[in-house]
Amino acid sequence: MPGVGAEDAELPLIQASDAAALEAAEGRDVIVEGVVLNIGYSPAGGVRFLNFGARDSGFTAVIFRNVAGRFEDGFDKYKRQNVRIRGKLEKFREGRMQIRITDPGQIEIVNAAP
Repeated sequence: MPGVGAEDAELPLIQASDAAALEAAEGRDVIVEGVVLNIGYSPAGGVRFLNFGARDSGFTAVIFRNVAGRFEDGFDKYKRQNVRIRGKLEKFREGRMQIRITDPGQIEIVNAAP
């Protein structure tokens, strides 16, 4: 799934704020669009989180340590930006929906957020 390609036209586009649509698409490859509100880190620093909503309830893109090094420009450039995340939706603790990022091409800045 990495990168933007013709197959993206086949994927459903879901707004990060639409919890019901996210949950209904669990287990499917999708594109999730929304504004990254903040960037979080696990206590040990091994996992990065692009949070699109409240820490305990919003959609999150998860980047593990083994992939983080492939983001040469880091993660701050995504903060407060309208982005699209491509990947398989999965449910995490407390029912939070997430996509695991395995390649930088899964994240696209669509346009600058207001």
